[in-house]
Amino acid sequence: MNHARQLLQTTNLNGIEIGFQVGYQSTSSFYKAFQRCNGCTPKQFQVECLKAKKYK
Repeated sequence: MNHARQLLQTTNLNGIEIGFQVGYQSTSSFYKAFQRCNGCTPKQFQVECLKAKKYK
């Protein structure tokens, strides 16, 4: 999940592409696991990271 968070923060890849890159065969499995670990969906995480970069 650390690698997935890093990819969401540093690339323009979407959650589906990142899920496959980190080894998930199912998008829904990746989204559920990500949300369980991080408290938000991959998209929500990426949007918040972009907001944080914008205001730095």
